Amino acid sequence: MTVNVTEATRGSNGVEVEMVCGTSAASVLITASAVYVLVRGGATRGKVGRRFADVASAVAAYKTDAVRRMIETAAEMAVA
Repeated sequence: MTVNVTEATRGSNGVEVEMVCGTSAASVLITASAVYVLVRGGATRGKVGRRFADVASAVAAYKTDAVRRMIETAAEMAVA
């Protein structure tokens, strides 16, 4: 499964990455204090995202491999 980054923005508060993987799409914002994940696709078309303390908790909260990979990709881009 390939993660396609559609947009990446690096600001003073953190890195926001928008991605598509399979049939899922997500926007992940990584800051110094939290990770915010907004998954789009399937039944989750809402605008409310979820906040996590760190990348490991965000990855553990999702069952689908596509979402996990997108969060990990955003984390890799944040440290680069």
